[in-house]
Amino acid sequence: RLFYGMAAQSVKDTIRGRLFNLVGNAIYIARDNNKNDYEALEKEMKNKNEDINQLAQRSREIGTETFEMLIDNGEIAIIFPEGSRKNKTEEGKNQLQMKFKFGTVSMAQKLGCPILPVSLFHGKNGKSTIRFGELQFVTREESLDDANKKLESTILNMTLESMNELNNKNSKVK
Repeated sequence: RLFYGMAAQSVKDTIRGRLFNLVGNAIYIARDNNKNDYEALEKEMKNKNEDINQLAQRSREIGTETFEMLIDNGEIAIIFPEGSRKNKTEEGKNQLQMKFKFGTVSMAQKLGCPILPVSLFHGKNGKSTIRFGELQFVTREESLDDANKKLESTILNMTLESMNELNNKNSKVK
């Protein structure tokens, strides 16, 4: 079964974008303050009369509406709650996990659909682990801040479990 994901417009023609399209369907949007996204969006839409910031805003709105419609119709969606790759900056490379944005929990709350927390950890020597948590629901009464902290904590704990598991396996091999 195919899945859907949302990604920055600038990754569409990269290896990541092509891989995304091989295993699913991507909805590409222009992100804030990303010149490459704006340029790619402008080239694709070929509408030079409209202000590029308006194009980017419209791109995000249409992308989000389309994504929500797919989820509401029972499609599988993959959302990366950090909203970006952490290895873009030196600070990000040194973090285990970046702060989560609110898109994941706000969509789950709005649509009444569950979140399946997933942690993918790449350890040393090419070893990786993937962990799946328990479904999390965000009720209408729940604050998005609390729901986001719970999701962030759940995934961080799963990642720490993976790190410990890989470190224990590596120390036994030596």
